[in-house]
Amino acid sequence: MPSKIKKAQQLPIKQKPFSQKKDKHELVQDYVKNLFLSKKLSVNDAIPSERRLAELVKVSYLTARRGVEQLIHDGLCYRVRRKTRIHSNVSSILDSNHINIILSHINPYTIELLEQFKIEAKKMNWEAQILFLHNRNDSRIAKILTSKTPTCILGGIPDINGIVGAALRESQGWVVSVGVGIEGIPSVVSDGSQGIIRALVHLITHGHREISFVTSGFDYDIEAIKSNWRECGLSDQFHGKSFIVKLDLSTFSSVFHAAHAAVIKALRNPKFRPTAFLCYNDFSAVGARHACLDLGLRVPEDVSILSMGSTLMTECCVPQISAIDVDFRGHVTEALNYLKRKKSGKKMDKLLFNVSSKIAERKSVRKLT
Repeated sequence: MPSKIKKAQQLPIKQKPFSQKKDKHELVQDYVKNLFLSKKLSVNDAIPSERRLAELVKVSYLTARRGVEQLIHDGLCYRVRRKTRIHSNVSSILDSNHINIILSHINPYTIELLEQFKIEAKKMNWEAQILFLHNRNDSRIAKILTSKTPTCILGGIPDINGIVGAALRESQGWVVSVGVGIEGIPSVVSDGSQGIIRALVHLITHGHREISFVTSGFDYDIEAIKSNWRECGLSDQFHGKSFIVKLDLSTFSSVFHAAHAAVIKALRNPKFRPTAFLCYNDFSAVGARHACLDLGLRVPEDVSILSMGSTLMTECCVPQISAIDVDFRGHVTEALNYLKRKKSGKKMDKLLFNVSSKIAERKSVRKLT
């Protein structure tokens, strides 16, 4: 007997894809919905009895009953004289322009995107539901991702692994990532590489040659940055890699504090003293500004700062920080148009949508004489 147990434990466990892990009562609901969508049942027609549904879907009677009760609760069916019938609301519910908006974290960038979603979704008669992703194994979000309901993820997800990542890979084009590119998933992003070049050209035309790039190391590939640097004629900046100011996010709890510490260290480096910092987002730009103030340096008189992200944070600073102005409305419109085409049944092969950006020139970049 023990040998049999040991042998059974050695058998490989075959994991089912997430889309097959539906609760059984949801299969009953799907069966009834498909009867209406395939025009086998019309409004006010009686659906099969709970016992018959149990036989058809191969579930228990109690499971079939739970599925029917959920259909009544959702307004898809109603019960009269012991018969359950299709509700007249079913068309508007199943065919409604419903969209899920999922956020994994709140920051000025996702807040700006969310505000634009509210405006543009209303214009296009989309009804938005806002949801928060708590962790990579959030089963509630995972079910939504595989429900074939138009969905947008703002600011990416914390981890592509886990249940949520598996569900995302099975979303069949119904989920769009906005702001962060996710491999294999339709994504709407800024023209990142061109944005860096645009920012560098802006600093160069203002006379800056000693430029440092403040980065987390996750958002931009170092070799890609070097390529952009060379394209702008800044290859002499590479000695000792001092042109890269990499944030230590393992030590500091926030990008702001990490940028503050990193920029102070860079400004105290006697071998390479930058005249301008190009920061990968608004948090790092504000951190760089505070670092300059703490060292008694003025912005932009002594040091110039340019941010790769333009949100209210950069506008509320004193002085206001010049930035690559992200077209939030363009991101949202592109995502909604994609989902609208997808819902109409059009074949969608394109996965990456680039939205152009421009320089929002404010008061943090000085023109050197």
